[in-house]
Amino acid sequence: MPDTVKLPAWAESPVDFVHKHRMALESEYVSANLHEWIDLIFGYKQQGKEAIAANNVFFYITYEGTVDIDKIFDPHDINKAILVTNTSCRETEENRKD
Repeated sequence: MPDTVKLPAWAESPVDFVHKHRMALESEYVSANLHEWIDLIFGYKQQGKEAIAANNVFFYITYEGTVDIDKIFDPHDINKAILVTNTSCRETEENRKD
């Protein structure tokens, strides 16, 4: 079991952390609103005007099919493309605020 994970202050233990997340995911609120998340991640709010209206837009290179890594020959450019596509959405959002 990993012992280097830092839990948030509100979690008393790993078991408590999992329990609270399970309770949240199984809540009536999530059940009633899960379709909204599905629309953002898999549906019509992924890209375009609906994504903009839902504040669900990310750096262009993070979208599937935008970059063909096999057509990039400069190792520096390959590393940049990999780094950007592996950057978490939170980091992308933080960088846009600068």
